[in-house]
Amino acid sequence: MRAHYYIAIVEDQEFSSIKPLIDWLDYNGYTVVTKATKEFIDASGRRKVKGNMDIELSVDAMELAEHVDQIVLFSGDGDFRSVVEAVQRRGVRVLWSQRFRASRR
Repeated sequence: MRAHYYIAIVEDQEFSSIKPLIDWLDYNGYTVVTKATKEFIDASGRRKVKGNMDIELSVDAMELAEHVDQIVLFSGDGDFRSVVEAVQRRGVRVLWSQRFRASRR
């Protein structure tokens, strides 16, 4: 069994509330995949922070497909539909929960 956790983090923060979770996951055998967030100003002049892990997760899922029987994906992002279908075509059972984002709207 393999467990991966994908998270975008703000690199220059002195303290991050997510750090204890990342440390716990790493200590308990998860492969923690991190990427720095990007900061930008949107069209209305508001500062936004974005961290997108779609490509990293998708590439890992495709690479793992030949080595696993099942993938469980917890994500509120409907953009993963294509990678889920591609992995399923390779004979991998995919359990996919999209509840998180829908419940926040």
